Amino acid sequence: VPLPPRPTHIPIDASVKARLISIGFNVPQTGSLDEANHEFIGGLNVDPTYKERWVEVQNSINSVLGGYPNFIMMAYDKSGTDEDIQPLGERLTELQFPGDTNSSMYVENWTVQDLDRYKTCLTGGDTGKKGTSTTNPHSMCIMEYEKFGAYRYEPVPPTAKNHAQLAIHDAHEYFHHYQKAHALERGLDLASDPDNPETTVQAPRWWIEGAAVSFSNAWYKSNWDSLSFMKDQKVSWYGEDFNLANANNGYVATADFFKKTKRMVRGELSEHEMGAGCTSDWYLHEGEEDAATETRCFSSLMAVAYMAHLTSWKTVWIDIPQDYYDLGFWGSFEKHMRMEKQEFYDAYNNLFTSGDVNDEPPEGWTFPEGPISGYADFLKIVPESDTN
Repeated sequence: VPLPPRPTHIPIDASVKARLISIGFNVPQTGSLDEANHEFIGGLNVDPTYKERWVEVQNSINSVLGGYPNFIMMAYDKSGTDEDIQPLGERLTELQFPGDTNSSMYVENWTVQDLDRYKTCLTGGDTGKKGTSTTNPHSMCIMEYEKFGAYRYEPVPPTAKNHAQLAIHDAHEYFHHYQKAHALERGLDLASDPDNPETTVQAPRWWIEGAAVSFSNAWYKSNWDSLSFMKDQKVSWYGEDFNLANANNGYVATADFFKKTKRMVRGELSEHEMGAGCTSDWYLHEGEEDAATETRCFSSLMAVAYMAHLTSWKTVWIDIPQDYYDLGFWGSFEKHMRMEKQEFYDAYNNLFTSGDVNDEPPEGWTFPEGPISGYADFLKIVPESDTN
């Protein structure tokens, strides 16, 4: 029985929504990176092959997810000079990040030290005036070499494994841009003014991160071997050949972590095995919805795999964001899952406390074989518009 529908959101000031729709902010494009206004801005001392790999990766991601306007990847090496980071500084000033000329956070002349202070991924800037009819928002990553070198803190040159993990990271962060695009001016998460429908669709942290982690892993699984820099590569890892097909640094939709959570909630995991934020009495609850109160236990993000089991990965990745501008996250959730939040949380928690610890995850938990478009066609999403 479908739940009664939530009322449709009507913005107090429709001019901001109209502006975003006029620039195609929530419409996936299939053209070039330039047409989508996707940029890589590297410091002058950054190896240009990083941009070459990023271009290839971003084109691959966009072919699956679509090119949503105004996405920037910035990379710098803090061993360089302030002159080396000038291209980043100039663009950040245009984007009025982290604040405009009237802000106490305004940076007049960017230095390496300033980038070290403000580096983050994902963040945003605006070349217009945010929250008005001139808004022109951008999502961006500002990454220092150790990070964009793909979690590589040792001084040896990066391997194909490092490049693979950076590609997965990029797919994850770009998925957040996609999530934000479909929230339009409402905003996505609970970080500020969480009870105001004008500023957020109230998407919970476990879905925001769980959907991004799962998408980035699914994209890598079905596309890694088409990346030129992965071809014919061999990597030794602790003395053994590393399987580059398994370079994905995620766990959301795997049998291993399904079983690990079953053992965890029964007190069968050692502290070493447990994982950050996890305890034997962990369960999914409202505290996991907000970054300020979440435990960061891996098991919360796996709730998206349970959603996929009950419906599909298309529901998790496409149907929910397609409707959350109008209905809010939980209204969209109720529409597509046909469950209320607490009913879902109770069923998810019961899944781990019942049955045997060696049970396989239920059908649909893991990704289907083949290209993502075969089971979740992102290019067919119906974006919010002035007429719907």
